[in-house]
Amino acid sequence: MGAVGPLIATQILNVTGQTRYVYLTRSAFALSEFVHDWYLLKESLPPAKRVPFSGLRNPLAFLRIFRGPKTMVKLCWATFMTCWSEGKNTNGAHPR
Repeated sequence: MGAVGPLIATQILNVTGQTRYVYLTRSAFALSEFVHDWYLLKESLPPAKRVPFSGLRNPLAFLRIFRGPKTMVKLCWATFMTCWSEGKNTNGAHPR
């Protein structure tokens, strides 16, 4: 949906005036992309190098990176602040 997503979303919002149809359309696109990837993308890692799934992992394990070297911590914070402050991450629904 990448490049044409905002165009489609804007048109749906202009026609219907309701944001729920935008989200339903985006969900349909996401589902179709998931099905496409599930069936058509093949695993590229050789079977000998694959690690078996061993259950659920801690979703906050990525925070360990902030206990590393100072330079890495600064880089992570700078990247986070740059990405987080983008408009698409801070905007709410359409202002109508």
